[in-house]
Amino acid sequence: MNLMSKILLVATPIALLSACGGGSSDTAQAIGTSDPQLRFANVSPYAPALTLARNGSNRAEATNVSNIFLSDYFTVDAGSADYHVSGQVNTGNPPNPEFAFSQTINFEAKRGHKYTILTVADDSVPLPSSGSTARKNALVLIDDPTSQNLVGEQSYVRAVNGSFNAQSIDLYIIGLTEMIDARAPDLPSIAFKQSNPASGSEAIGRQAGDYQVVATTAGTKNILYRGRFTIPKKRDVLFVTFPYTAFLPTEIPSGIAIAAKLQGDGGRGGRIPPL
Repeated sequence: MNLMSKILLVATPIALLSACGGGSSDTAQAIGTSDPQLRFANVSPYAPALTLARNGSNRAEATNVSNIFLSDYFTVDAGSADYHVSGQVNTGNPPNPEFAFSQTINFEAKRGHKYTILTVADDSVPLPSSGSTARKNALVLIDDPTSQNLVGEQSYVRAVNGSFNAQSIDLYIIGLTEMIDARAPDLPSIAFKQSNPASGSEAIGRQAGDYQVVATTAGTKNILYRGRFTIPKKRDVLFVTFPYTAFLPTEIPSGIAIAAKLQGDGGRGGRIPPL
């Protein structure tokens, strides 16, 4: 199907979008012609402040960002590129590489797609002789082809397991008075460093409202973290679990928490309040 045919097919939805406040960027996203979008997340308690560079040029949206940080989407050029994430704990002269994190991933950014690069703590990475944990991290890439502006009032939701200490989790997104006991998870069996829906698949839709967001050990009702989050209309929401040590050991004995990022809020995301 050529581009003109696609434009004719979406003529009615475009009119509806205009009435609801949608614009030309919404339309381009819907038919897969928009520039690629990228966001960056530092959700590792091991990582130093990190900077993301594309083909050697630092991105102002993700420069020297400490955890917990989840950026808004920003535009990148289509095509293949190196995305380098680095940070230094020790500022000696010369800097000690054992106190630095430095990794690169290469991927082809495609029009109509949105991407997320996350830095997560990875306990499988061996400690150097210095004992520095700065290198005990890994990069995760998520591809989201969602055309979210053609789905009415719903928001799109995706979750990533960034917790090495919870190798597989289930995630529930339920009403404030609901219980998880008699229902299946909304996003089941999320392995460490994976997302649900899987990378390359469209995110799920959720109506606006106040929700409990509950992470459990996969296949069980053993609650690891329970928090509260408000999902507005027609937005993009990312949930990420991460290793977490509370100031009070009895607050979150599981050792994980859930961070959230609401696209377009202008903030850096953060841990959702526990319930």
